[in-house]
Amino acid sequence: MHNVILYCKSYSGDVQRVKKLKSSIEKYNRDNIPFYVSCPKQDKQLFEDTLGKENYTLLLDEDIITLEYPIDGWRSQQIIKSNIHKLKITENYVCLDSDAYFITDFYESDFITKDNIPYTIIHENKEVSQYKKLFFNSNFSKGAYKETLDVYRKIFNSKYKKLYDYGPNPYIWSCKVWEHFEENYLIPNNLTFEVFSRTIEQQFNIQMREAITYGEYLLNTQLFEVIPTGPLFKVYHWKEMVDFEQKAGLFDEEKLKESYLGIIYQSKI
Repeated sequence: MHNVILYCKSYSGDVQRVKKLKSSIEKYNRDNIPFYVSCPKQDKQLFEDTLGKENYTLLLDEDIITLEYPIDGWRSQQIIKSNIHKLKITENYVCLDSDAYFITDFYESDFITKDNIPYTIIHENKEVSQYKKLFFNSNFSKGAYKETLDVYRKIFNSKYKKLYDYGPNPYIWSCKVWEHFEENYLIPNNLTFEVFSRTIEQQFNIQMREAITYGEYLLNTQLFEVIPTGPLFKVYHWKEMVDFEQKAGLFDEEKLKESYLGIIYQSKI
């Protein structure tokens, strides 16, 4: 079993983005952390043709978990990403989106700290708060994310008040957290992760958030010491953000690598 892996859940529409991600991993992965990619069975040949068969391991989504209900891609990927622990291949994983790529050297120590404890991405995301106000005149502290976080805190009986963000992607996740959540919350309540997420969406009219599930559950169980870190990658959520930083002279990979391991341009941009 690995100590940590890099993992990307993808599909046919993002295969070229994964190719770019794979190339960046090959260039900057100084500790040779294993790289795993998963895709639907129907996309296997496309991924092998595009990525080749070397320097990564291709998994099938269907071998990770079988979904019980028809569900869109955004939701299904959350469920699949949160069930890697079932494969018993690693103790921890860095969960990457297809539209991510590394821009500087990285090491296992960027993700794992003392006693094999993974860093926990936990912060107040003031950058997004500022940009949402600047571009859209919206209040991050009163929007959909806050409403969703409040629901998860009610479910887990959380006493925390700060508006914590447990992302953005890439996430650093411990399989111990997902296993404990399944064994001590889902199974006793006769739930699967899929049914749990589906139920809270229907009952509370919010969108499922796998990162909030992980972060809030870890905070409230304290399975291991929470050693905080901020975002690993610079994430461009909106075109307005790209345009603004280009004009301000901030849109520069050489400058960004002083603070971030990589960049994500949301695929919708």
